[in-house]
Amino acid sequence: MRHSCTPDCTNAAFMHMRAGAARANGKAAPAGYRRAAPIITGIAMNVLPDSGRKAILIDIGGVLVPSFLPAAAAAWGRRLGLAPAAVLNALFQGSDDQVLIGRVSEPAWWDIVARRLGAGPELIAELRRDLAARERWDDSLTAFLRDLRGRAGIALVSNAWPGTRLRMAQAGLLDIADEIVLSSEVSYAKPDPRIYTAALRRLAAGPASALFVDDTPGHVAAAEALGLTGHVHTGAASTISRIETFLGQ
Repeated sequence: MRHSCTPDCTNAAFMHMRAGAARANGKAAPAGYRRAAPIITGIAMNVLPDSGRKAILIDIGGVLVPSFLPAAAAAWGRRLGLAPAAVLNALFQGSDDQVLIGRVSEPAWWDIVARRLGAGPELIAELRRDLAARERWDDSLTAFLRDLRGRAGIALVSNAWPGTRLRMAQAGLLDIADEIVLSSEVSYAKPDPRIYTAALRRLAAGPASALFVDDTPGHVAAAEALGLTGHVHTGAASTISRIETFLGQ
């Protein structure tokens, strides 16, 4: 995930660009949806609860949702007469300490994007629909995580815009993990150590018992610096193999 979330995380943020349309339109939240409770910060790694059970912490955008940002940026660049980089800048510039950590709502951020692109409501609505249509969860990984539950604690750890949990609920995906830790809900994003600590605390796991999977090497390095085992995702098959190896150790 590479741009917008952190210097090396573009696809991570983009995967969360679908803007919670149901919430904006006043629709009721689906069954099973809940807003996450605030996370207690400032927890030292050496005092985290450790049940002894192994834990898998895994990213969403670029891992569970394969990258679609380059193609989308190129397509909309052609449509708008802009370079792909200009499209990305309009979408993400300055978002790291705003919508990504929940300080600004998605509708408010889309207003900023509209002004940057000089686009009206209809074009922005079309852009949002197109980005949503490009988002596809990896079936092999989601099925694997469902099967894995009970063998290990599983947490999704993602730099994510505010509508992500609701979209997952609508898609019936809340059951793929025990915990879902999103930057827009906890108010800090990878590679901030607190987001990893929050996930470990929720799973009652120590860093030595945890494997962290992400497609951004910098995010993996940050986890490893905290004592977690890291794996840089390059494909579903290799990630599944690495998880199985870790659980068998």
